[in-house]
Amino acid sequence: MKKLNNKFLLLCFLSAFIFGSINYAQLVLPQPSPSATAYQKIGTTDVTINYSRPGVKGRTIWGGLVPYNELWRTGANAATNIEFSTDVVVEGNKMPAGKYALFTIPSEKEWTVVINKNWEQGGTAEYAEADDVVRFKVTPKKVDHSHEWMFFTFFAQSKNSAKAILAWEKLMVPFTIVSEVTDVNSKEARVSPLASMRTRIGVTDVTVTYGSPEVKSRKVWGDLVPYGKVWRTGANECTKIEFSTDIMIDGKNVPAGKYGLFTIPTEGEWTVILNSDAGQWGAYDYDESKDVLRFKVSPKEIGHHERLVVIATDLSESSGTVNIEWEKAKISFPVNTDVVALAYNNIKAAIASAKADAWGPYANGANFMADHNSHLEEAKEWADKAVTMTESYFAFQGAAKVYHKLGNKEKASEYINVALENAKKESFYDAIKGNLENLAKEIKGM
Repeated sequence: MKKLNNKFLLLCFLSAFIFGSINYAQLVLPQPSPSATAYQKIGTTDVTINYSRPGVKGRTIWGGLVPYNELWRTGANAATNIEFSTDVVVEGNKMPAGKYALFTIPSEKEWTVVINKNWEQGGTAEYAEADDVVRFKVTPKKVDHSHEWMFFTFFAQSKNSAKAILAWEKLMVPFTIVSEVTDVNSKEARVSPLASMRTRIGVTDVTVTYGSPEVKSRKVWGDLVPYGKVWRTGANECTKIEFSTDIMIDGKNVPAGKYGLFTIPTEGEWTVILNSDAGQWGAYDYDESKDVLRFKVSPKEIGHHERLVVIATDLSESSGTVNIEWEKAKISFPVNTDVVALAYNNIKAAIASAKADAWGPYANGANFMADHNSHLEEAKEWADKAVTMTESYFAFQGAAKVYHKLGNKEKASEYINVALENAKKESFYDAIKGNLENLAKEIKGM
């Protein structure tokens, strides 16, 4: 079995290491490919996919960034994993309950999906074919609209089956999951199954949990969902939206927490409501006095979506867009964060709880603040401390960046020279050499 080329693996590893969610005393910083989760209740079975979301960023994806006929982690950073709470059948293959790595081998006309028992893998470097539980073939489908950020979602087909769908660039890759234990007459096996979407925006997790109704040839807008009335924005319980940190929507601050996400649809404009009571069934007990935020959005016409789905797009370190799509309508609203302030608090907390020999929080803090031109005097203190604790090129790179931003060419040059020399000791030197040399040119050209 071929693996991804070493340089690609190292670049992915380094992006996670340098910028990513680095757990020195639980230090969380933004990732170029943010973490995400897709969840679906299939009958009485909970199915969860955890992955990282790479972006297209103008690159050729299929047959380029992701080579054909080579094992792929099906995302970025660590290997994507999939978990089943009960026994299931995946594309006709019986699978015991458990957590697994989800690999794929893309090709132009057919993909191989590989479910492997070693779910705690960093990419494909530790992959062993002997640990495969099942392999099966699926056919990718081309779509008209390009998805900048990779995502997983589900499409329920019946009370006990659903398609898991990988979407990225102009491809969708579906595979069918059937719950082995579901009694379709059980009240737990809902016609409009429970689903959720989590994505990370910078250091903030945004989670939307909802019941996913089906069109079923019905007239939805102005009929099944009346105009001018408060709607649960889904089925069964009210839809919920949760933010792990304080955020901003429509220019207004929203504290971290969980909210009921209601809407009032009309033909030309919708009102979106965040309500402090997130534990309601439907909108029967909706109380306007508990509204935290109301704002207006304009619906857009899209291609037919048989089931309601929520996805996040337009991701950056500090913002993202939540999209709710059903039938031929889509509403969208941006979520913004003060990523520098949040990251600063994370760095300070990590430093406060770090062990005496833990240089990581200091080096990561210095690199992040230099990259964002913020808290530079404090970042200088972190950088100075980091270089006394380690010979890692990364610590000296951070110090060089900070002193460069502060206009101290002599110190910045000294530190970048050490970073360049120490980097030669790393097995992944070829992957970092170019960035370090470019930084050196920038510093010495001050």
